[in-house]
Amino acid sequence: MSPPRLLHILVPAVLMGGLGYYIGRQHDSSPPAPALPAKTSPAPPPPPAPAKATVPAGLAAYAVPVTAANAASLTTRALTNADPVARMAASMLLVASMTPDNARAIYQAYIDSTTKEGRKHDGEWALMLRRYGEVMGATALEDVKADPFNAALVVEGLAAHDPAAALAALKASGLEGPGLTGAWLTGLCRKDPQQALTLALSGDYNNADGTGLLDQAINSLGLDGASAAFQKALDAAPEKAATSPVFRTALGTLGNTLFHKNWTLGTPQVMLPWLEQQKDQYLPDTFIDRAAHDNMLKGDPVQTLDFLDRMNAGRPLPRGGEQLFTAFIEAPQILSGMSAANCARVMKYFPANDPARLLELVMKMETINPDRAAQLKTALPQ
Repeated sequence: MSPPRLLHILVPAVLMGGLGYYIGRQHDSSPPAPALPAKTSPAPPPPPAPAKATVPAGLAAYAVPVTAANAASLTTRALTNADPVARMAASMLLVASMTPDNARAIYQAYIDSTTKEGRKHDGEWALMLRRYGEVMGATALEDVKADPFNAALVVEGLAAHDPAAALAALKASGLEGPGLTGAWLTGLCRKDPQQALTLALSGDYNNADGTGLLDQAINSLGLDGASAAFQKALDAAPEKAATSPVFRTALGTLGNTLFHKNWTLGTPQVMLPWLEQQKDQYLPDTFIDRAAHDNMLKGDPVQTLDFLDRMNAGRPLPRGGEQLFTAFIEAPQILSGMSAANCARVMKYFPANDPARLLELVMKMETINPDRAAQLKTALPQ
């Protein structure tokens, strides 16, 4: 019974029950029952007072306006905190408070922390430089241009704020290189993911970092939004995109993210039809390996073998066997529970050049299922 029909049946029933009760009361000539004294219930306890928002212990000192006068001392205090969580939290409070007035003092405090005390804070440093570029623009690029890695971080931050200004600053600095171009695209991707992906796949940016770019698109749009933007960028220049190295690295990132999502959800079988749609296009062998591993462990083993048979039809060297080994070593009971016929199907995917791993699997199987171990031994070199 569907919910609407259930609702239509229940509502009249309730009304009729109430009407019957009312008619019955009208025709009831017996004297009314004596009224009983009302029962008193204890008053409910008062609701708990709402918790007051407080700054976590150790961070209260940073809940103040950050000025050019106090920025250096606050940054130094944050960077000398031995607790990595508190250090990152305090550092990012300061970085988020960066303005043109206090930015140089915060930047210099990071330099001093390393040059005077030998401290190294790679994660905090990278985030600070991105923000420094966003706030200080061409001035920040001039400060760091001697180091290409630092310059790329500054360019990314500036491009996220003003892509045109970032290109102008790069031109004025005389700096060039694929790392800087990739950083500019990644910064642009924070502001306009679609434009960044379309440019990256246009054939004019073949040295761009497809992995970093798609990671940023996913952070900006979520996985579904990034997938749609990636497809739209492919459709804009399909011939150029198909031969672009950016496409291959970006597709690898997209696939790995999809694998991770469905592994976490416990639904690795969702990946199988997606992979089959890509069968006649570029498809990394690692995708087939991972699909075999994840589905053998969390999916249907027979469905996994059917998938491998379809994906390897017509190929002289089968794909997917490398990670089947890993799956069965992690969970040998899966192989033990298979029929002899399905075990034979599995064995044709085992790499012939790795007898040591096969022997390891045989030894595990001997303690669980001697018959299955004997079957596996037939694949060992004589």
